Amino acid sequence: MRISCIIVNYQRPALLRLALQSLARAVLPTTDIEVIVVDSASTPETRAVIRDEGATLFQNIILVARTENTGYTKGNMLGAERATGEYVCILNPDIVPERGSLEALAQTLAEDASIGLIAPTLLNFDGTVQASTFRMPTLASILARRMWIPGRRAVIHSYLYADSTEQPLRHVDWALGAALMTRRETLSRVGFFDPTFFHYLSDVDWARRIWDNGLTVVRTSRARMYHYLRRESKGRFWLWDALMKQTTRWHILDGMRYLRRYGLFPQRLQT
Repeated sequence: MRISCIIVNYQRPALLRLALQSLARAVLPTTDIEVIVVDSASTPETRAVIRDEGATLFQNIILVARTENTGYTKGNMLGAERATGEYVCILNPDIVPERGSLEALAQTLAEDASIGLIAPTLLNFDGTVQASTFRMPTLASILARRMWIPGRRAVIHSYLYADSTEQPLRHVDWALGAALMTRRETLSRVGFFDPTFFHYLSDVDWARRIWDNGLTVVRTSRARMYHYLRRESKGRFWLWDALMKQTTRWHILDGMRYLRRYGLFPQRLQT
């Protein structure tokens, strides 16, 4: 089997170097791996990482250099257009996979044709389980994660799944887009990200469409990856951040697009 890994980088050459090194250590020697780096707002430094180091780590590595900031959504879509693997994996550059984790994701997909999208268990770098699987967002959950509202704790509790490494496989509404894998045939059947979303909630929208097409979204504990969660759009002062932080504005605008499409109180897909 061939696994195509898409990494979208945005002006972080040092992080990209670490991502490629981590991926090379995680992949088993017998795996046919194709690495596609989409370099958003490309710089000579990041292109040099691919030329000087990436090419020595991987036999099949492709650079897609863009002059503009493509964002998460379009960047991954550009990578998927170049992918030739039977399995397509999205990896953020701040992901460190455990050895054999990509193969475990692909093997689970191969064993169960009902799965349309699979996510690993994400860990913080202290070894604790990171919240990475969620129920479908509502207006209340979007607001509660950014500001105080009445019943905020209960809203957030109902939005999160109680993550546990004890469950080998768990069905979830959606999983964080930092690390995901699907089949090429699922992309043909369902499509990929919707370019309407620039940076946020495209993973949520994609998961919903996968469910709507009769496939499932799962998280497995058979594959584990470490994730440095930055939450770049999060701030202490919601209205001030909306004015001053570009990432917060992206998040708000993409949230508005999502709620316009699915309503203020979208139906939950899993208990």
